[in-house]
Amino acid sequence: TYKTGTMVDDLTTSNVGASFNLGFATIGAVYEKSDYAALDQKLASVYTTVPMGKGVLKAQYTKAGGSAAYSATQFGVGYVYSMSKRTSLYTSYGSINNDGNATVGANFTATDRGPAGMRRGQTSTGYEFGVRHDF
Repeated sequence: TYKTGTMVDDLTTSNVGASFNLGFATIGAVYEKSDYAALDQKLASVYTTVPMGKGVLKAQYTKAGGSAAYSATQFGVGYVYSMSKRTSLYTSYGSINNDGNATVGANFTATDRGPAGMRRGQTSTGYEFGVRHDF
């Protein structure tokens, strides 16, 4: 439970997760539930990592809901290719869809003035690629 002077009620968050190595892939899932005043937020996420030669394919799907105001879905997929022990190439793609009737972003707001906010029905996508070297 988290409580500050500005909050009028307690915030309680609980989560549980598990992962299983199937040999050819690792799969996992996480479930989280948060309660604060009238807000009942639930989040479920499933993910997998699949070794492919010198690389690893990663994928994840998340659904947030429990409240009509704060409902969203997110999907991501990526690949990491190991060129050596310390150097790898990577690429990934992600997409999030605001299914709720509130603006979502760094903070949840009820208006369109939220930082980096997405209005109801909007989708945001992104991708990246690069080189990583560990010293």
